[in-house]
Amino acid sequence: MKKIYTLALSLFAAANIFAQSVTYDCNALRAGDVRNLKQMEYQDPGKGGTGLIWDFSQSKELKEGMTLRQAENRAVTNNKNLNLICDEGGVKNTLFEISKTQKMYWGLENSSVKIRFNEPIVDLKFPFYYGEKVEGIMDGVYSYLNSGKEESIKGTYTTQADATGTLLLPDGNVYKNVLRVKVEKKYNQTFQNIGGSNEEYQISSIRYQYFAEGVRYPVLIVLETEIKTDCKCACSNKTKEAYYETPALQFGESGKEIISEKGNTLIENFEYSVSPNPFENDLRIALSLRKNAKVEIDLVDMSGKTVKQIVSGKLEKSDYVYNASASDIAAGNYIIRLKIDKEVYSNKLVKK
Repeated sequence: MKKIYTLALSLFAAANIFAQSVTYDCNALRAGDVRNLKQMEYQDPGKGGTGLIWDFSQSKELKEGMTLRQAENRAVTNNKNLNLICDEGGVKNTLFEISKTQKMYWGLENSSVKIRFNEPIVDLKFPFYYGEKVEGIMDGVYSYLNSGKEESIKGTYTTQADATGTLLLPDGNVYKNVLRVKVEKKYNQTFQNIGGSNEEYQISSIRYQYFAEGVRYPVLIVLETEIKTDCKCACSNKTKEAYYETPALQFGESGKEIISEKGNTLIENFEYSVSPNPFENDLRIALSLRKNAKVEIDLVDMSGKTVKQIVSGKLEKSDYVYNASASDIAAGNYIIRLKIDKEVYSNKLVKK
């Protein structure tokens, strides 16, 4: 039986104080997953805190991207936990160990060098909440594969869930309740120069990972690296990069595939469509639930603010159509955000 609702929608501006966290079930690396990241112009990620707005919506997309492939590998360490190789586009392989309590980084390798740590760097705790922090020692070996020569790596690291807020990306997606995880490393490493002599470098690196509610992997990664050495001129080299993901195929908490095409989304347990797009004063949302679920449908502006709440409550398995009047909002770009239980989906809309 189809249920028809006509709603005169009012402004909804209640602050959402939900603090996102990363968990093993929702955010751990999974063997077999492939992610395609787009590179965009770097912007200063700013300081930590709560209730922040990170507006990357105007950052230009760059030509270079990054493909990450998660492959299982049980030979990295001698234990019963799942070990994964993350193939970063053929450039290098990063080695992780995954348990139900933490994600650990053991090192990396490419065609010429290999890095291994005596104790892993804790890259994430499960669960990991805002304000939590892990600190440790970096003690490893940097090996030249062509010569077999080894150099030491000594330093410290800090992994901290340092900020929460709303994230705006260049693809038009707006994510609320985002948790940022900052991994900072400071260490000394000896490199072999072209002439064969050794030189000690002081390296500091920061990786910001932005986790959005209902999305398994970070939707944004910002990388900052600075390398210093006393090469008789106080040499310093800095690199700053940013990558985001707009997957054609996304995976939510259930691991089921989501296929998005022309504003229609078909998922195993529900289907929805939004029309017309662009729209003028009226918006039609059709929702077909194949099981009972808690449903929230909101119209969100590009600053991440919910301007209209369309649905909020528990719905039974059925077909629903919501005819929403949006005559009282200004023309511009918006996001229709649908939350089914713990999974979140969105489509970009334009009001003429």
